[in-house]
Amino acid sequence: MTIKFTKKGVKNQNYKKITKKTLIFIQFLYKIPNLCIFEENIMLKFVRKGATSLLGTLMLGAISLVFVLSFGPGARGCQSVNPNQNVATYVIKLNGKKIGIGEYQELRKKVYLQQQQQKKSLSENDLNKIVIERLVAEQLYLAFAKKLNLTVTNQEKDNYITNLPYFQVNEKFDYPTYKKIVQNYFNTTPLQYEKNIKKDIIINKAMNILTSSISITDDKLWEEYKEKNKSIDLSFIKIPLEKDEIKLTDDEVNKFLASNEKAVKKYFDSHKDEFTHAKEVEASHILIKVDKNKTDAQAKKEIEKIAKEVKNADFSELAKKYSEGPSKTTGGKLGYFTKNKMVKEFSEVAFKLKVNEVSKPVKTKFGYHLIKVTGIKEAYSDKFEDVKLSISKNLIKENKKKEAIAKLKSEIKEKIKNAKNLTELSKLIPGSKVETAKAITYNPYSYIPNLGIVKNLMNEIFKSKIKKGTINPNLYDLNDSILVTQIDKINLDKEKFEAEKSKIREQALIIDKALFLNSWIENKRLASNLVVHPNYLPKN
Repeated sequence: MTIKFTKKGVKNQNYKKITKKTLIFIQFLYKIPNLCIFEENIMLKFVRKGATSLLGTLMLGAISLVFVLSFGPGARGCQSVNPNQNVATYVIKLNGKKIGIGEYQELRKKVYLQQQQQKKSLSENDLNKIVIERLVAEQLYLAFAKKLNLTVTNQEKDNYITNLPYFQVNEKFDYPTYKKIVQNYFNTTPLQYEKNIKKDIIINKAMNILTSSISITDDKLWEEYKEKNKSIDLSFIKIPLEKDEIKLTDDEVNKFLASNEKAVKKYFDSHKDEFTHAKEVEASHILIKVDKNKTDAQAKKEIEKIAKEVKNADFSELAKKYSEGPSKTTGGKLGYFTKNKMVKEFSEVAFKLKVNEVSKPVKTKFGYHLIKVTGIKEAYSDKFEDVKLSISKNLIKENKKKEAIAKLKSEIKEKIKNAKNLTELSKLIPGSKVETAKAITYNPYSYIPNLGIVKNLMNEIFKSKIKKGTINPNLYDLNDSILVTQIDKINLDKEKFEAEKSKIREQALIIDKALFLNSWIENKRLASNLVVHPNYLPKN
């Protein structure tokens, strides 16, 4: 399995991309020394949508971001044991250490409870996979803690538990409440719960030590803040392309085709949809509407009466007399149309009729119809010989348009050399005017008033080092004009940044620590000797 690390997050085949924005909620984790608090209902609302495990998501999806095992024979960093060994004396072995069924079942109960609290249902295989992932992640952190001789005293454990708000009555720790919640909510004994608490505190100590050297300077923090919070005031000029129709002689087209037939044929072969024509029918109809003035039953009765008259009368005359549609004046004529141009009920009938055949009453959302087909064009594909001249004409026109654009851009760039800003440039280009767009925020596909979405523009004005007040040297193609731009102002609230700097730093540190821990735990796993017992090996 390939896991890809990017500046914006981590992506692999089992997890959605996790962006910095999504990780902001992890700040709560670093304020609490024990991960188990996330099992309490108060914290459930902070779990990201789509998570498959509450504690697992927070520790693996948030702290480690992602920890996906490569299960299966031959998978990197994971081995299987003899498949004939049916009796499981362990669930996983990590660097020779066995993790038994008891610990697996304890964690499985916890994960299952968390899923129930989130009103999520997991398959047995998915539940098992999460538990295995959790077991491995925990062991990697605990092994690191053991190397450092990290310990948790009973006093630390007791202080943590007694300060949890859901074990308190009148702001004081209440043992009967504690015992009841542990047994009924966490579905375990106080002894086992306290054992788990100590383990989680150890894990959190290990993570804090691993990330203790991570820091962010004020300069870096300001640069990141600018990237996310700045907006730009933009000025621009749209210089129109000449709209004169390109006229071509037959001799010019034939000469082009003679020397470019391979290119013409290549275009034909790669644009088959342009030269494939769907079946069409020509039809007329008589419509009796169902609306506030006429009930369904009344309209149906009326169309059935007309249907009887059609047998002995001219259809177009009856349409002029009875039809309530806009085509009434033309005798109900709709012309030729493809199947997808009409509502489904209408088309299904029309495309089954023969020429001059009249349908039975057909009901659509508009009312009741009688349909008469007056012509049929079967589906067909153009032959290259029949369209090569028209393709040649289009390619010549396209080339001439490109030449015209290149020439205009060259002329504009020459004028830019003699202008300090857009105001001066507009004086050099007759008929041009300077327009403005205020407070544009970054989005590669931002819609700019009077401009629309301009390819590459957003990235270049936000990411490049274009000086404000000077003309952007990059020119942009619009449908019918060339765009010249200038950054007038970069809007940033330095005072707001200073006021919120500590909070911004806290959130940025959470993200950087999460990314670091993700890399650390994945590298440790890949370097470990991991064996999952076949009885617990998740299916892909």
